[in-house]
Amino acid sequence: MFPKKSQTDINKNDFLHNLDEAREARRREKQVQQAAIIIQKTVRGYLVRKKYRDYRKNELKQIFLGFTDPNPQKYPSLQLASTMFPHLQHFLLYYNRMKIKDNSTDLQQLLLGVLNYISTSLIVDDIKYSHLAAFFNKEVNAQWMKLNQDFMIVMLKVLETTEPTTNDDIKLIINSLNYLYLITDCQSWKALQKNMNELLLKTMLALNRSYLIHLGQHNLLKILKTSMIRCMHRRLESSVIHNIATLAFKLLLNSDFNRTHLILFSQTILVIPTFITMCHESSHKLFQMVCQKDLFNHLICMYSIKESFASLSENIDIIELCYMLGNIVALASIDLSQLEAMKQPFIHCLFNILDVCRQRQTTDEQSGKQTKVTSVWHPIIGHVRGKTSGFTVSNQEIVQRVIIQYKFLWSKLFVNMLFESIPTTSLGNQSSSTAKKET
Repeated sequence: MFPKKSQTDINKNDFLHNLDEAREARRREKQVQQAAIIIQKTVRGYLVRKKYRDYRKNELKQIFLGFTDPNPQKYPSLQLASTMFPHLQHFLLYYNRMKIKDNSTDLQQLLLGVLNYISTSLIVDDIKYSHLAAFFNKEVNAQWMKLNQDFMIVMLKVLETTEPTTNDDIKLIINSLNYLYLITDCQSWKALQKNMNELLLKTMLALNRSYLIHLGQHNLLKILKTSMIRCMHRRLESSVIHNIATLAFKLLLNSDFNRTHLILFSQTILVIPTFITMCHESSHKLFQMVCQKDLFNHLICMYSIKESFASLSENIDIIELCYMLGNIVALASIDLSQLEAMKQPFIHCLFNILDVCRQRQTTDEQSGKQTKVTSVWHPIIGHVRGKTSGFTVSNQEIVQRVIIQYKFLWSKLFVNMLFESIPTTSLGNQSSSTAKKET
């Protein structure tokens, strides 16, 4: 019924079908070839990048790991700042990339070496090798400022996330703090002081203030205090203790006081009497510099102002506050010339303590509030039991108790000289009559 296809039509269809298959085969073959080329390029690029990264990694290790030696005298010789600047840039890129992948011990050691190198170059009084030299190079000036800003962010993150549980952790904390101190302190720019103009000096002073505020915001002094306590508990080697002491005193030397920092500084000072006995002689000399800078005199004067003391002492245990003020005076007595100037402000501090005690006691009696008995740890005499909210004793008894505590802690001659101007007779009569009225 239907006409048969001619042989020509059949051959034509077969030819077209075979042609389509051949085209498809060629297309697939071309795709395979292109994929192979892409894979080859990717692998080749990966190998090249890996080779470059390994080269940079080995180069960084070769340059900086020598600065992790416990003995600074064995550090490698410093290279020119212009040579080291690109190495520091490469390290920052390498560290930020590897930190995400694997925060290994090797990476921490490399960071420690970099920090030691920068700190060493800052201390060396030679403009050729100082890390600060790049600041005066117009071509890399902006890059240098950005590099140090990025380094500071890294250091702050390290200090926020690192728990001082091992010796290496404490060393990393110390060196991070030391870097932040040196890079923000005008005094560390000794080699450049000849080149400093007024604008540069103002710039560094502004940086110094702003970054010290940044340090306070990140509770770095609290971390330092923790490190000091850990050192005492674990009796670590003297070099670590010396580094922490040096840094603690330098931070105290270069700190501006405000209400946020006052209590933290005082609590840090509370740890120092025991800690200072474990330090090197050079740390003691640096601590004398702290005293000569009138640091403790300033702190005492701040506490002797009734308004500021009242606002600061709301949540502080009275006994702890007494010991804290006593420690400040005892430490300041290293510089005997300060005693006469500090005597009157310290007496005001004592009277402020008594006023706070009386106010708390009156408030508690009126409100019927129960005082809690707490145990306060003091680094010299151990645990001391006392009342958190106030003492249920007369003012005269408080005065006698405080004086007895100070006589126990420090020399009799010092205490007598300190308290010789207290009007004990009038105060005693007044307190006795007050006590009788209270009873």
